[in-house]
Amino acid sequence: MPHEQPAHAGHLGAAYAAMLVIGGTYWLTAMARSGIAFEHLADLPQALIVSWKGASAAGLALLVLLRTSGDTRWFLGGSLMLIAIADVLLVMRGLMSGGTVFVLAHVLAIIGYFRCRDGRASALTRIVAFSVPVLAIVGVSLAVTAKSMDPIHLAYPAISGTMAACAIASRYNPLKCGLGAVLFVLSDVLFFWDFGFFDGSGALGWLVWPAYFLGLALIAAGAIEGPRLVD
Repeated sequence: MPHEQPAHAGHLGAAYAAMLVIGGTYWLTAMARSGIAFEHLADLPQALIVSWKGASAAGLALLVLLRTSGDTRWFLGGSLMLIAIADVLLVMRGLMSGGTVFVLAHVLAIIGYFRCRDGRASALTRIVAFSVPVLAIVGVSLAVTAKSMDPIHLAYPAISGTMAACAIASRYNPLKCGLGAVLFVLSDVLFFWDFGFFDGSGALGWLVWPAYFLGLALIAAGAIEGPRLVD
């Protein structure tokens, strides 16, 4: 399917850099809540934390929505915006509300990547893509088993892993959308490990955030760059 990009597509610019700064500085608060460093930031008001966190993800989503067109805008931009909403809901309303919207975001991204799939992907690329959801399920199963959680939780890494697999096997830049999606899945696994092995204390938050945010930033960069055109 032809994919049109606006004239300024591919240029990240100052706004993208600003989102990296916002997300990067938020990492300081994640380290504080994990007890790693910057302890004086651990007790910031929740409203500030939620706004700070949501702004970084929503800003990246807005850039994709404004600087792309067609499938990229509606599927990848829409997915990133849902992720930003889900992240806020995760804090304000809990795991079920946030998780549901995350699933919707992944489904939207799966559709977008699948519609732009690379019919000439190598066997190695397909193997790597297939391995991501498998490893994600195995990783989360360790936490599910350790905490005696409901096995239904394994559905989430299956869905997010499938999203990453579709990104890897798509015509979007594999070092941006593909790698970014894998990092996002890694953040999911670490999130579940925090629940399974650390009672949801946030001890792994300092690892979850950089994997999550860097994943989003790479996906946004790949979306703005756009997919490789079909010869």
